[in-house]
Amino acid sequence: MKSTIRIGHLGLLESAPLLAAQSQGFFTEEGLDVELSCELGVAAICGRLSDQRIDGACLPAQMPVLLSLGAGVSRVPMTPVLLTSSQDLAIVLNSKAAAPEKHARASSGVLKIGVLGHSSPACHLVRRWLQSETVGVKEDPVYVSLAASQLLYFFEEGLIDGFCGLDPLPVLAHLSADGVVVSSSGAISPVHPGGVVALRTEFAKDRPALVAPLARALRRACEFCAHPANRETVWSLVLAQNPFVLTSDEHRAALLAQSLEGKPDHLSIRFENPRGQIGVDAQGARFIEQACRASLGAGERHLDIVGEIDRLYPRAA
Repeated sequence: MKSTIRIGHLGLLESAPLLAAQSQGFFTEEGLDVELSCELGVAAICGRLSDQRIDGACLPAQMPVLLSLGAGVSRVPMTPVLLTSSQDLAIVLNSKAAAPEKHARASSGVLKIGVLGHSSPACHLVRRWLQSETVGVKEDPVYVSLAASQLLYFFEEGLIDGFCGLDPLPVLAHLSADGVVVSSSGAISPVHPGGVVALRTEFAKDRPALVAPLARALRRACEFCAHPANRETVWSLVLAQNPFVLTSDEHRAALLAQSLEGKPDHLSIRFENPRGQIGVDAQGARFIEQACRASLGAGERHLDIVGEIDRLYPRAA
């Protein structure tokens, strides 16, 4: 009897390798029985991992570190299986906040920026963008922690000035609410670690024979998602997930049409994993460390973030 691997995800573009591995039969060909569940947000995934209702998840690369340390979340030791994407975030503002004269913050006040939880690398990336010479703003915005299913609604209703999130949220914000993509994580920190599929360490140790086949299926799925000929399929898989089932047919059609032309223009996500392994280089490890520290409270700064990164993500040659 096969062991089922229950894996949670957010239904965003970084989840595409999981969705492709399922739809294209890569899991089945590796002899795996994988059950995918689209969750409302990172907090929901962390809760379900803690309650052992799922065995793993596709998460931002810093989350296995924070979960393993119990930093800001319930402690759940994690074992990364494969980094599946890089440079996968975009920063979106409404047209008023995005006007060049508003960047100087002369009269606009403090920006309210939505993020997928305070453990998201979005806080770190937005801070770096605001402090860049081209923007020239030193004051941090107010970060509003939201579930993936809430970001677009809050933006459309004017409850936040912008957000830092993964596609299709930025492109849908542009299509439905005149959102302006002002920067991407690929421009701020090229080829930074993005999504990772990780298992609960307890599950991985109990079923070690499942880890290597899972990694192989995900590598094939990354190659599939990276191929230009598969863009429409990839976007269709993502748009079929929550929280996008309520997206209008007009916007879905526009997004799919753009995907065939190699757009959206801001899209910089990369699914290729050139090393085919879980290790990161020194620059990638530094990015994960900065993303972790940006989400830590004062009482958690004693934690050995660097040591945990070294343990979970061995240095790649």
